[in-house]
Amino acid sequence: MAVITFESYKITEMMFLENDNFILEDPKDHIELIQEFHYNFGLFENEEKAIVEVKLNLGERNTKEQPFFLSLTVNGLFTYHAEEDENLSGFDVYLKGNALAILFPYIRQAVSTLTMMSNHYPTYIMPTIN
Repeated sequence: MAVITFESYKITEMMFLENDNFILEDPKDHIELIQEFHYNFGLFENEEKAIVEVKLNLGERNTKEQPFFLSLTVNGLFTYHAEEDENLSGFDVYLKGNALAILFPYIRQAVSTLTMMSNHYPTYIMPTIN
């Protein structure tokens, strides 16, 4: 068995705001969206379970260079199996190293779906992050 187990996730916040100030000079231009991640986690009292919260802000609303602002918060539930932790690294070390990588595909899919539903811009597919 693995040291940590991913139990579930849920999206706790989604917001898409079109930027009325956006000006596309040339339709062939590649737009680089501003990405900002915030990450934190909290252990339950018994320290066998944790909630990891990842918040993504994508784009910006008050500039003419960004077509939209998108905010998304995803919470993931993880379980720690101390008996499998041979190096005694601790739950927080495994969460810091793995939780974002585990949650990222769900974040990426939500961003794609939300931008597709705007029906104004092409679907935005976030690049993978290493």
